[in-house]
Amino acid sequence: MKILEQLRTKKLQDLQVLQDRAGWIFKISLCVLCFCSLFMGLYAEDIAADEFIVRKVNAHLEIEDVLSACDEARQGFVLHPQSKCIQEAYIKALAHTNDDKLLWRIWKNYAKQFPDPYLNRDLLETMAWGIITTGSASSSPIIRSMALLGAFFGQDAKGVEIMCQNMRDSNSFIRSIAVKLASHMHDARLGDEVIRLFHQEKNWIVRLEVIKALGKMKLEEARPLLMNLIADNHAMAEEKSASVKSLVQLLDTAESEDINRLAGSDRAGLRLLACELIEYFDLNGEIDVLAGFLKDSNAEVRVAALHAIGVMHIAISDHSTLNVQCNKLVNDPNHSIAIMSAWLLVLNNSELGRKTFAKLLMHETPEVRQTSAAALASTGKYGLDIMQVAFKESQDPYVRMNLAIGLINQRTATEQACKTLYDGLVMVKERWMWDESGPFKVLQKSDIKHDDSIPNLPESVNQITRLEILNILSIMKFPDVQSALKTFLQHRSNSITGLASALLLTEGDEEAIKIVESLLKDQDKKIKVQAALVLAIWGGGEEVIGILEQAYDDADRATKESILEGLGSIGASSSIRFLVDKLQEPYQTLRIIAAAALLECLNH
Repeated sequence: MKILEQLRTKKLQDLQVLQDRAGWIFKISLCVLCFCSLFMGLYAEDIAADEFIVRKVNAHLEIEDVLSACDEARQGFVLHPQSKCIQEAYIKALAHTNDDKLLWRIWKNYAKQFPDPYLNRDLLETMAWGIITTGSASSSPIIRSMALLGAFFGQDAKGVEIMCQNMRDSNSFIRSIAVKLASHMHDARLGDEVIRLFHQEKNWIVRLEVIKALGKMKLEEARPLLMNLIADNHAMAEEKSASVKSLVQLLDTAESEDINRLAGSDRAGLRLLACELIEYFDLNGEIDVLAGFLKDSNAEVRVAALHAIGVMHIAISDHSTLNVQCNKLVNDPNHSIAIMSAWLLVLNNSELGRKTFAKLLMHETPEVRQTSAAALASTGKYGLDIMQVAFKESQDPYVRMNLAIGLINQRTATEQACKTLYDGLVMVKERWMWDESGPFKVLQKSDIKHDDSIPNLPESVNQITRLEILNILSIMKFPDVQSALKTFLQHRSNSITGLASALLLTEGDEEAIKIVESLLKDQDKKIKVQAALVLAIWGGGEEVIGILEQAYDDADRATKESILEGLGSIGASSSIRFLVDKLQEPYQTLRIIAAAALLECLNH
């Protein structure tokens, strides 16, 4: 019994020990669990705090309470200096302010602390848009126009907002630019603003751009508006002409009944519309209507009818009425009608047309001579004989250059024709332009005046025009074209602004691009940089990026602007880091151009 009692006592003692051990294990486990729970709770609380602060910052930005957004972000940054999302929210908030120093201090901290900051597209876009938005509120029209261009290149809803805002600007030039740029987009809000301006705009320059935009933007609701304007006897001739072109763009077809109704109108604008519709839709069944228009009391209608007959390749010899009337019109006192009738007669192998051109090319008025030369050049093979004679006899350099273009197009006397264009580039120092106000594209002395809406516009047009002539020489592989191009680049000023490029942009032919590319290795640094800029304007490849970026720091301010614009035109992702750094430039113009270029690269 004693042994059993002893065993029982022993088991009880062992059980007590096990219970004590289990108690300690439970207590330790409970402590560990409490500690883990506490740690996880604190961690979860910290994560929630980050997200909560970011939500508050975004909420303030949503209601455009920028000051409160910055204050919330600043406090969050102090409490959580290692939080990535809070730093991003802080940068976004600061992008809506003018506190550039603080913005870039936070950005630099962010860039050092976290990997691949230049891959954060959303953040980069926000910084770029912040600079553009700030610029759009500037008191300077030049700054506002640059910001407007940046908004256009951004191709984003934010840009639409800025463009709508600028179509309500107090400055008529800014409104004009906004409408021009908006016409290249098809956004419903922009369309509504253009319609509003049609009803309310008083400045005739802006109004003309609005009328042109209605057709380009395909705004169907503009049809009755344009029709009423065309029929308005008090409307300006330029407005009627622009309205006709826009309305033609909006129509899908034209019925004979509609043509006859318009042709019988006592309103010259509606008769002009009938003529444009016949040409646009190639309505050969309406030849009698065109014949009637040759006797119209309005000179513009007669010119349009002559042009339509020529474009539609109607043989006037098959229609006695057309033939007789065209022969009469070569003696019209209105030079536009005389030139157009001579053009039509030459297309129909008429000797009278050739004789008329011979007289017009010797006219005492330069504009008549030069327009006649461009018209004759456009007759192609039909006027080649008189073109060659006039090319040899004329002393007017612009007449010779317009005829030279016609000869080159026909691959006739190309060596002499190219030499004439080359001599013009070298010898004729005055500014050039293409006059496209009529049916023909005329190379002539520039009469473009300074326009506040496009800085350096006359020189921009001059340089782009000369580039087109150089392009022709390059296509023809003229031996001295590289020399001419080097001369052009040596004396080229950096005046082809981003706005001019957007509105006047032309592209280089493959041969021209090859010649310009060969100058990228030139010993003259200016030629090398200017060649790179020309290639950028022509949408050149990424091989010029290194040249442009290396030249930036030592360049003057105008060249820096051109370099930034060039990098934007190329739109390479490799330029993003460089352009982000240039958002910190001390000059607002450079910051805005860099922001626009950055958006182009991000959207490419």
